[in-house]
Amino acid sequence: MSNDILRTNLLDLHEQLDSLGIKLLLGGGYGLFLKQMNAAVSNLAPTLIAPEYWPLARSTDDLDIFLNTEIIANVEDLSRIKSALETLGYAPLEKAKYMRTLRKKRTR
Repeated sequence: MSNDILRTNLLDLHEQLDSLGIKLLLGGGYGLFLKQMNAAVSNLAPTLIAPEYWPLARSTDDLDIFLNTEIIANVEDLSRIKSALETLGYAPLEKAKYMRTLRKKRTR
């Protein structure tokens, strides 16, 4: 999956959840990729190695989203998250249906 598709999916998910007042915490390979890209273009935090000498940034082909305990413990919030994911075309993976979802292929 390309980074453009991941970015689009992340922005769609952020928009859906933000409208519900639920904040995202992005981790994993794509989270690190975005952090490195942000660090490369901003001068907010000095680094020992100049960005032009950093290894190429890469990411995995998924979005690792973390939810804080207050959200996980709230049945209403979880129900709203499930509804938002379904609206975006995500469905649970049977082998891990309570932990992971997979976006269905769109037909044109």
